[in-house]
Amino acid sequence: MNQWSFGIDRELWRGSALELQYLGSHSMHLDRNFFNNTPLPGPGPVNPRRPNPRFTVIRTIQNDVIANYEALSVGVRQRMRRGLQFHASYTWAHTLDVTTDSNGGGTNMNPYNWRQDYGNSNWDIRHRLTGAFVYDVPFFATSNRAVKFAFANWQMNGLFVAQTGLPFNVSIGTDTANTASGGTYRPDLIAKPTADCGGHRLVSCITSSAFAVPQLYTYGNAGRNLLHGPGLFTIDYSVFKNFPLWERVGIQFRAEFFNLLNHPNFANPASTFNTGTFGSITATRIENRDIQFGLKLYF
Repeated sequence: MNQWSFGIDRELWRGSALELQYLGSHSMHLDRNFFNNTPLPGPGPVNPRRPNPRFTVIRTIQNDVIANYEALSVGVRQRMRRGLQFHASYTWAHTLDVTTDSNGGGTNMNPYNWRQDYGNSNWDIRHRLTGAFVYDVPFFATSNRAVKFAFANWQMNGLFVAQTGLPFNVSIGTDTANTASGGTYRPDLIAKPTADCGGHRLVSCITSSAFAVPQLYTYGNAGRNLLHGPGLFTIDYSVFKNFPLWERVGIQFRAEFFNLLNHPNFANPASTFNTGTFGSITATRIENRDIQFGLKLYF
């Protein structure tokens, strides 16, 4: 792996900093899982057309594929000051690879041309905005002991995430090449593909007119992970109350709210072309709002 980076930090005010960072990497000789006894596209039964017809599937792991990553991030950070600390950052990134790892099921569509699978990684998130804060509420900090015990030592915490969606592969369920290669078969691309999937569109959110079933005895020309699914937006919030008992012993009350706004974050749509569910979303990526309360003894 070759990796390079560049960063600039600058103080904005006391205890704060502006951070600008760039990171790039290029990986080589990554492992690939393929079947080298796969026949070339053509008519007739598969097994007699294999390079060695006395065997069927021969699994091979070879170290010959690549991956690339580039990212640019901008962040603002504030260290604890007057009871408040926070951090906010925006990241643009793009990561490309050929498949997942060979033992994780990553198999090329065409075992003799892995470059047809070089595209967006399964975890390619282009835009991501995050923020977090911790605030020690200063009220009643100097009151008498009883008031301070009841109303002081409150702490608020928050976490915010907004990001674009994960890519998905448009596939077909038919081995039009007639090779039994073991990879994911993709359709032909005949127009610019688009996807508008999310809150207001849960069915038919992929332009099916951009794809076509490949001709017989050919692989599809559509690239891997061409489209991105719905984004993610969530806010987590919590309130803590500390009750000091002795010098090093206390109890903490915790009220925690996950996905505070109960925002639906939808999963990627079904993406097998020429099926009734193509372009339909039937699940979410994270749970609905969760609320939990707890007591914690610390010493």
